[in-house]
Amino acid sequence: MSEPGLHRPPRLRRLAQWLTVLLLSVAGVATSWNGYQATRWGDVQTQAYSRASMLRLESTRAEGTAEQLRSIDISIFIVWIEAYVRGDARLTQFYEERFREEFEPAFGAWLAQDPLNNHSAAPSPFHLPEYRLAKAQEAVDLIEQAERAYQQGEEANQRKDEYVMSAVMLATVLFFAGISKMFKVHAMQYVLLGLGTALFVVCAWDIVTLPKLF
Repeated sequence: MSEPGLHRPPRLRRLAQWLTVLLLSVAGVATSWNGYQATRWGDVQTQAYSRASMLRLESTRAEGTAEQLRSIDISIFIVWIEAYVRGDARLTQFYEERFREEFEPAFGAWLAQDPLNNHSAAPSPFHLPEYRLAKAQEAVDLIEQAERAYQQGEEANQRKDEYVMSAVMLATVLFFAGISKMFKVHAMQYVLLGLGTALFVVCAWDIVTLPKLF
């Protein structure tokens, strides 16, 4: 009659068996979680890059409009100068009445400097800080928003890559845990399980510390 527990696996072997089951189950779930997070961060990346492209396009349009308005102001100012030099008060008044609202403050500030007699006066109203185009500022604001959106996309891409790398490491954990059962040499099983456990701890830390999307 055999003694109780005679055929029971040694304690270390039983621990290895339980560890194998634990690694296979938990690492499998964690791999799915990492894949889900990588997909979500990939969506954020795509949306951020799309928004950055759209904002850059809007900035280009705003800058184009600003250039058109600047050209209009320059053209009217040139003909005003020509009429002023000829002493045609009626024509200069005609042009002044057609100045755009954004140009008028700079024009008034330039005249106040008495440019015909004051050599230190600004060369033209366009050199004064009073000359501001709302569309030009809008273009600057849009490009800044585009840069922020692009940076968000870069950060999302980094998060996605981190989750993908973690998923690859978890796949290695699954490989070590699965292949360990094929070795009859117990020492080799323990080595593989030890490597798998060490990798799993690193992956678990990543899962805990990395930003998450739900």
